[in-house]
Amino acid sequence: MPMLRPAVRPAVCLLGILSLVLTYGCNSPTKDDPAPSPSEPSAKPAASAAATPAAAKPKPAKKPLGAAPEVGTERTVEKSTTTKVRTLYQGRDVVIGNETSETTSEKVLAVEEGAIHKLRVTYDSASRVRTMGGSDQKAPSVIAGKTYIVERDGSKVIVTDKDGKPVSDDESKEVAKDYSGIGKADPLLGAVPKRKLTEGEPVAEVEEALKRFFIDLGDDKNEVTVKKVTAKLTGTTESDHIFAVTVSMQMKSPRQAFIAELKGEFHSRKADNWPSNVEVEGPVDVKIAGNAGVSQGSMKIRLAIRY
Repeated sequence: MPMLRPAVRPAVCLLGILSLVLTYGCNSPTKDDPAPSPSEPSAKPAASAAATPAAAKPKPAKKPLGAAPEVGTERTVEKSTTTKVRTLYQGRDVVIGNETSETTSEKVLAVEEGAIHKLRVTYDSASRVRTMGGSDQKAPSVIAGKTYIVERDGSKVIVTDKDGKPVSDDESKEVAKDYSGIGKADPLLGAVPKRKLTEGEPVAEVEEALKRFFIDLGDDKNEVTVKKVTAKLTGTTESDHIFAVTVSMQMKSPRQAFIAELKGEFHSRKADNWPSNVEVEGPVDVKIAGNAGVSQGSMKIRLAIRY
């Protein structure tokens, strides 16, 4: 299987990426004084009078940490999910896998109430590969290499081509699913609290943000329940805070249910408290409708954002 709901989720989300293996946000310049009347020559300043210093220009307000990206912000989002499960299929012991990956280039076109409401999105790459018993099948993509305008309009996500013209139903559905979180607050923006943090400390605010992030991976066919999330500050780099993360989650659909125990890292940028990386992986137990017992497998989720 989080990454910038972007988002992404940072206006970016992993919705549409998380598919199970069997489911084929001075003074106003005053006017110049009137010229003196000819009968009243202008007064000359005394020779000893010091020149009046020019008024200092006020500094622009500092952007609050965790604020939504401004209009014009550009970023590249990479997201991927890899799932492999060993199970019985038609009486045979087989490995079933699903690997989905996308790289998109985004430009923010509108921000409202702290959330991204409109984006220009180019799918630099988009692929889905299914594995069944050692045989790989690459599904064709209807969105790879194309550019779209994605916008929140009330309860709907509107998708058009780069010129604002309608696109096919297949394209619209796939892009709208990817960006179902547009127009909604990104839980990972501003996740790191302003207080001083100690290395090794569990950070409740980050845990709650990640919990919301993983819950948002679900959709109308797959219900996600997050049982527990932990997030501890493990260190920093020149640019990022780094948190060690564990996630215990469950997903249910009409055909199957699974429990995943994932571990990994979450990175948040120091400069603006924007997410830059979520990467978790670990074992999964899968219960498939019609199959006795539980199948075992693994899952890996990655979301990386470059601004």
